[in-house]
Amino acid sequence: MVRIKKKEIEQDKFITYSMNALNWVKDNSQTVFAILIGIALGLAVIFFYRSYKAESKQASIDLLNEADAMYYKNVTSISQDTFSENQEPVISDLNSVELEEAISNYDELIEEYPSSNSATFALLNKGNAAFLAKKFEIAIESYKEFLGRNFDSPLNEIAQENLIAAFIEKKDYASAAKEIKKFVKKSRRDEFKSKLLFRLGNIYELQKDIPTAIETYKKITEEYSETSISNKASSQIKLIESKEASSSESEIKLED
Repeated sequence: MVRIKKKEIEQDKFITYSMNALNWVKDNSQTVFAILIGIALGLAVIFFYRSYKAESKQASIDLLNEADAMYYKNVTSISQDTFSENQEPVISDLNSVELEEAISNYDELIEEYPSSNSATFALLNKGNAAFLAKKFEIAIESYKEFLGRNFDSPLNEIAQENLIAAFIEKKDYASAAKEIKKFVKKSRRDEFKSKLLFRLGNIYELQKDIPTAIETYKKITEEYSETSISNKASSQIKLIESKEASSSESEIKLED
């Protein structure tokens, strides 16, 4: 008896399957053609989608760069202390035309490419440009939208500080204080918490609530003594107490 090897059986099955497949293709040529067209269209869609995404990304970056060019010509630090010696906010003279152009370009980017990374950065810089242009309502709205995107970034702290500064510029001290207290609870960094609390102390001083201002500064020196702001808070307490003492002496002299 002749025994058929396993390899020969497999080869025979392969030939049989191949012939059956060819016959099926002949009998169903229209279906096969439709499948091939579908695959081709699918690949074309993927290719064009990727091309579109690449072009959109580049277009959004170009718009961001164009807007930033106008904004950075007028940049001053608004994430640092915005108070002068007499505790009044200070903003330098700026080119309003360039800032308006920057804001317009940021708006175009945000509207055309809302889900892009460029749009996220545009929201922050739009807020900054509007802040410098003294359009504080626009700045506040932009900062809030930026923070509302809920992503973990060091830029969040800048947006939070600038949002508070915008409320202070509007003399809306209640809203500024509310945001500070909210951000202090959210923050995981003692350095940033102490910085926010120092700003809160500034606000109480602006409102002439000296006892609460001193209490806030003391909280920094007690709970965040290891931070760089602690010494600053301590100096501020001494300055306030010195002013209070001088004021009391003046009143005594007037009475005499």
